[in-house]
Amino acid sequence: MYQPIPNTDDLSWEELNRKARMIENEIDGKIITFSKLISSQSTNAVTINIEDSLDKSHYSIDALDRDIDSSLLKLQNIIDNMAKQIELNPGNNSMIHFLQRHRDMYYDYSKDYKKYKNNYISKNEYNELMNSMKNEVRTFKSNEEYLLNERGRIDESSRMADMVLEQAYSTRNSLLEQRSMLHGTHSRMAGITTRFPIINNLIGKISRKKRRNTLILASVTAVCMFLLFIWLFR
Repeated sequence: MYQPIPNTDDLSWEELNRKARMIENEIDGKIITFSKLISSQSTNAVTINIEDSLDKSHYSIDALDRDIDSSLLKLQNIIDNMAKQIELNPGNNSMIHFLQRHRDMYYDYSKDYKKYKNNYISKNEYNELMNSMKNEVRTFKSNEEYLLNERGRIDESSRMADMVLEQAYSTRNSLLEQRSMLHGTHSRMAGITTRFPIINNLIGKISRKKRRNTLILASVTAVCMFLLFIWLFR
């Protein structure tokens, strides 16, 4: 977890040197864990139990990233204070040697930390790109499936329309055949009546007799109805 940088201005050389070694050990353990997390996982939601120098805390990658950055700032602050003390003792080769050693350690840790962090960022960007591509593929497949379904429905509608048209053409042909048959029958009847006038006269007589019988029946019915009304309303 991120902690504020303590004030080390009033510490002695020995205390600064001891504190620098302690922070270097912490940074070393954190960077090792950070690299393992990034190498084995591809999302920033992954967590792991950090032991030893991290007091078995439950860290996420992002929290560990912030913690390493804070520890490096602490180490840099201690190195700056050590350099200030060397300015007061410019001829102390031992102090210069320890200062250079801590600077080298800080440089190595910073380089490793940036390398792993860049890998982490690259993995996140790669995962985001892959997820975006997967979403686009799923969207494309969904649209393609929808279009295929629509095409299937259109094809089914076309088949139904073809069936209706076939039935209409069949009905039309049947009606034309019946019309042709009726026309032929009428022509044959007309030919028969023309060839046999007696039949035509007979048909005429039958028709006249039928009309006469109809008139007689109608007259009788009218007379009966008239008499019935007179009887009812007298």
